[in-house]
Amino acid sequence: MPPSFRLSRTRFSLETILLVFGFCRPIEQCLFLFAAPELINVLLSKHLTTQEENGDTVLHLMAKDQDQGRSRLIARALFSRKDIDVNVQNNNGKIPLVCAAQRGNHWLVKLLLERGDFNWAMLDAFSFTPLVWAAKKQDKSLVKALLSNGNIRPNEFDIFRRTALSYAAEYRNEGIVRLLLQDQAVDAEWSDETARSPLSYAAESGGDRIVELLLDREEVNAHSVDSYMKTPFGYAAEYNHIGIMLILRECEY
Repeated sequence: MPPSFRLSRTRFSLETILLVFGFCRPIEQCLFLFAAPELINVLLSKHLTTQEENGDTVLHLMAKDQDQGRSRLIARALFSRKDIDVNVQNNNGKIPLVCAAQRGNHWLVKLLLERGDFNWAMLDAFSFTPLVWAAKKQDKSLVKALLSNGNIRPNEFDIFRRTALSYAAEYRNEGIVRLLLQDQAVDAEWSDETARSPLSYAAESGGDRIVELLLDREEVNAHSVDSYMKTPFGYAAEYNHIGIMLILRECEY
């Protein structure tokens, strides 16, 4: 007798379920799996790269799901399959890993990184990498997890030529700045499209200790001038950050 499964109060044959599932949109496939998790292994035999109008696949929807408790079982089954394409981009150019980093889904980022078969050149519409997203979210533990992966390039920048260090300095997140500066491959003097360096952002935002940490790197120029003809000292003076002004003044001697 062919296998059958109960959905709600009705029993359906496996053949019928697979037929219906094949015509479902990704969001409907997710709801299907949430409603009948016992079907995961059966339904995952189907190729899950059907896309929504915005380009999202089931993989993207799992990465974005806010109710992480219900999606863990399904996501683990999905991402453990080598025939699942984790490099599918949605209309914003995001692959599931970028979506997971943007949402701060630590466990899912870890699960995805363990696969190790990503095309790291695939970014979103603003070229935000997973590391840049983690820095923008000020998520230290996620930054640490990403940096521990050998495929992460810490100097990758977004459409504005800003790196993770640039955002961490602007947001006065000393913990993330320290993590990034521990990697000698990080360019602490990298400038964005307006020629602003991490030191420039730190001076503007008032991060005294971050300014000191950046100045400890030999490549950092305390007197760099950006496209607005302003120096780090100029930003510190504009926002009346006396402590930073004193630190930068010492660099003149």
